[in-house]
Amino acid sequence: MPRETGRLRINHMFNCSKVLGYLQKQKIKISVTRNDVPDGKVDAILSLVWNIILYFQIEGHSIERYTTKTKIESQVVDSNSLRGSTTQLNQIEPAEQPKAPIFKKGTGKKALLLWCQAATTKSLPGSSLGVITNFTTDWINGYAFMFIVHSLRPNLVNLEQDIGDDNKKNLDKAFTLLEEHLNVPRLLEPSDVDVEQPDEKSILTYIACIYRRYPELPNLATMIADEDLIDDQK
Repeated sequence: MPRETGRLRINHMFNCSKVLGYLQKQKIKISVTRNDVPDGKVDAILSLVWNIILYFQIEGHSIERYTTKTKIESQVVDSNSLRGSTTQLNQIEPAEQPKAPIFKKGTGKKALLLWCQAATTKSLPGSSLGVITNFTTDWINGYAFMFIVHSLRPNLVNLEQDIGDDNKKNLDKAFTLLEEHLNVPRLLEPSDVDVEQPDEKSILTYIACIYRRYPELPNLATMIADEDLIDDQK
């Protein structure tokens, strides 16, 4: 994407226009103008940054994985039914390339919540401790983060010995394990989460980083289908 390298306001506005135009083509919600960034409007800039994170880290990644799986499944042919028959093979019409599904609003967030629920309940099947219903208060005590680490690498966490009553210690332990053993950047500190009302966007972004590295637990495409998250309205 070409950009202006000048230092004048008009150069900054040109660059902002190019970026905003690209984001609009990606159907990303835009609530700022090309003047807001050069003017240093903090709220507008933060809103823009969050919408970029929401699409490229959360919504877009979930869509990409679902679409890829759908394309692969559509091309699978029963080789047994075609074995030894050149005529049949020649008569096969190319499968129509499936269109990328359109997802209902909030699909990425819902898909991540489903992933968290499956990951945490895997560590404690049948226990209410592993039930995650939001991206705020359910994470304060650090249990959810520890359960996710345990579900990904059971050998790293002893659920009986490593999880205690100290929220900050639980959180610090989980963040350290994620960074040192699972290669997930430490985006948060215990003091960011151990508060009355943690910032949902911060936790969502952190969980999205974990999911991007370990999407195989569980199968997101299956969950999306089961939860009816696809919008059939064209």
